[in-house]
Amino acid sequence: MRNLKFVLTGSEVGVLYGFLALEDRESPLYGRARDEIVIERFGKEESIEFLETGFAEAGVSVPRGIVEKVVDALDGIPGWLALYGYEVVSKGEVVDAAAILERAVEITLTELRRVARQSEL
Repeated sequence: MRNLKFVLTGSEVGVLYGFLALEDRESPLYGRARDEIVIERFGKEESIEFLETGFAEAGVSVPRGIVEKVVDALDGIPGWLALYGYEVVSKGEVVDAAAILERAVEITLTELRRVARQSEL
């Protein structure tokens, strides 16, 4: 199939590389063209700008004080900031940052358990 592309994401990059086995000559993906985009943690101002820009584009108004509290709670991690923005936009109301932080912890623990299971094999 021509022009077929896959986008793979993950916060545990080592696990992603291990799964893909890009350096293994026996892997079907060995030698295939790929692009990598690494997104580092945002600083405080960049995090605020990220959320405020997204909210403005979606036509949602969130007070600056709430955005700052969310940024402090989620510590500039782009995935969690994006999750918060998605929740606010999809629900059409301000969401408690603590709920997103709790969800982030659950997701992270699930990922870590998965990594631990793989290393036991």
